[in-house]
Amino acid sequence: MKDNLMNKKVDIYCGGPDYFRGTIVDCTDGVITLEWNIKEIGYEHVIPQTVTKYDISPSEWEIKEEGYTYIMVDKILAIWEVDQQI
Repeated sequence: MKDNLMNKKVDIYCGGPDYFRGTIVDCTDGVITLEWNIKEIGYEHVIPQTVTKYDISPSEWEIKEEGYTYIMVDKILAIWEVDQQI
């Protein structure tokens, strides 16, 4: 994976609703680090799936515009490079 997909934008599917998009910036000890930016991945906003344990309204959610996601390699069902024109 390091040789083929490092520093490339990818989609990662881990089953069910677990779908991620970002640029692979590290793959160490069985964990992929994805760097993402909301504008780059095509989402204008992010809506959490569930907020039942939080007593806050959507207008109070802090939406980050960029960050990192860490994914265990053994949880990945599929991974593919994203066409840069998407």
